[in-house]
Amino acid sequence: MTTCMSREDRLFVLATVCRQRNITPANNLYKAVILKTCAANFPLPKPRVDELTKMLTSAYYADHWHTLLCETPEPEEPLPELKLEPMKQTPRRDYVTLQGMARRDTFDGVGRLRQQEIDLELHKLSSQEIIETWETYNHKDTIIQEGNLYLIYWGGKDAVTEERASHAPIVPPEKPQLFTRLKYHSEDTLEKADFTADKETDGVGEVVEEGEFTEVE
Repeated sequence: MTTCMSREDRLFVLATVCRQRNITPANNLYKAVILKTCAANFPLPKPRVDELTKMLTSAYYADHWHTLLCETPEPEEPLPELKLEPMKQTPRRDYVTLQGMARRDTFDGVGRLRQQEIDLELHKLSSQEIIETWETYNHKDTIIQEGNLYLIYWGGKDAVTEERASHAPIVPPEKPQLFTRLKYHSEDTLEKADFTADKETDGVGEVVEEGEFTEVE
């Protein structure tokens, strides 16, 4: 048993034993092999063994112990070059793109598709192709063309119309009055009459003389 060994020598021995037994840090027997090898070749206290274990593990993940074992690492074969072919445009992909565009521009249950945006996002589609593509893959949401604008009624036009009607503002009826307020009309102010008696007939009516009789009115 060798008693005088450097740290590099101990790491060399441990790496050699692990390589011969096909043991790596990912193996469950990794620490057990290190403890058994240290006990048989160079008895060390546990802290020194733990230190060697950490160094051996780091060396494995650095270059698989090639440096410790004085090996020249084999050159890795270059990965084959992947040629990415452009994705083929299909009616199904066109529909998915149209649906996403309509979802991004939705208000009050209605999505909107504009012809100019469709031309930029996809290859140029005619209005007939847009409607046919939508109706082929979507039988639930109604599409209606208005010039260069396509309206998407999510859930169907009838459902959207009904939903809007249910949200119509309700005008509260006028509250009935339990008591009718009486309207008082002010009477016209009477002109003050002149009750001043005629001084000539004060207390006596007008005297009219007819013949021999005297009549007092």
